[in-house]
Amino acid sequence: MKLITYDISKNNTRRKLSDALKAYGCIRVQKSVFLGDMKRRYLDDIINKFLPVFDKDDKLYFITVAIDDIEDMLAIGEVPDITSLLDDSHTIFL
Repeated sequence: MKLITYDISKNNTRRKLSDALKAYGCIRVQKSVFLGDMKRRYLDDIINKFLPVFDKDDKLYFITVAIDDIEDMLAIGEVPDITSLLDDSHTIFL
């Protein structure tokens, strides 16, 4: 499981990245934070597509998180529905 977070200066690039992460089945946790079960080839696709259009100060992180840690998540405020990420049947929309 990956926790994906970014800080991107251009609105258009930020929107396209957000749309791409959703298309790969990721769930938005906060405005620039997603959670998803992304395979290495999908990570590479995202990197190859967006690295050329990033500004020098833009940032994108893919952080590996154990499923047990996600299941033990403590949240204050709106809690994202992550149940689809925790079952064994994942769908990727391309």
